[in-house]
Amino acid sequence: MNKAIAASIALAIALAAAQPFAAPVNAMNEQGTAVPVEQERDFYDKYMKQFVHNENGEIIGTTRETSLNTDWLHNVSARNSLTVDGQSVDADIVLDGTYLLIPLRPVMEGIGYELTWNAKNKSAEAVKGPIWTSVELNKDHYPYAKMPIQLGKAPMLKDKMMYVPLQFASEVLKADVSLNEQGDITIQSRPEQIPQDSFGGMHWVIVVNGESIGVPTEDVFTTEDDVMVPAEAIGKALGYTVEYNKDTGAYEFVRGAKWIALKEGGTAAAVGNMNVELNTAPIIKDGKLYFPFGSLADVFGVKARIDPTGVIGIQEELSS
Repeated sequence: MNKAIAASIALAIALAAAQPFAAPVNAMNEQGTAVPVEQERDFYDKYMKQFVHNENGEIIGTTRETSLNTDWLHNVSARNSLTVDGQSVDADIVLDGTYLLIPLRPVMEGIGYELTWNAKNKSAEAVKGPIWTSVELNKDHYPYAKMPIQLGKAPMLKDKMMYVPLQFASEVLKADVSLNEQGDITIQSRPEQIPQDSFGGMHWVIVVNGESIGVPTEDVFTTEDDVMVPAEAIGKALGYTVEYNKDTGAYEFVRGAKWIALKEGGTAAAVGNMNVELNTAPIIKDGKLYFPFGSLADVFGVKARIDPTGVIGIQEELSS
């Protein structure tokens, strides 16, 4: 792949910033054929509409209205060449106006997300470890770190599959996206990072069913395996009574007919008559029981996510 042209075109789909290239590169002319240009600035000036400049007048990025030559975009769409984390995706690339749209499910599943479709509001929720986002049909609203991002184009439905702008991969999923001069699209995910609390100064907030439960930030900490959260505080916020059983050494959570038992050092939680394997063993610290965030969903039957700012969101799933 010609890395210079890939980076140039990647900027056109709203990646972070332009990088300077000293050597000549190839760009597409109005007929969609490759032509040499001396500098990347010539490429931007000829084929892009909007720029972001620094105080020295240098191009450092583009607005989301930026677009490439439409004939060339048609060629990219017709080529249908999409690779996600090294695997070819068998799906269409859709061109809608000047926006290239990619299929949501195969792209997100290709980089390790689990998708849940909500038929009632026509939306999809996606979870990958502590990372969460959602996409709603016909709504230009893409959450990232509690903040809605607008990409200038709402998701659309085609052949019973949801499509999102290519910018979604870079700006929401934070993946590396590139296009080469042949029109091949490559999406490469970045290594997942668990938020760090001790050295990174993370300020943790736990929100249960839309309300902060008021635990101090030091009541959340990370280990090599997971983020540890206060089990008793979360259980009570979910409506459980919590008692310590001296005979068994377990903390018992009771709400109606539901019974859960957690024990320090245990590799499984007792949920009714079943044993549920835990991501890592619970820990007692300063007289409090801490539980792995990654096991909240399986044990308590909730949806749980952490956004990059340190907000831990826990939401009970409504029974149908």
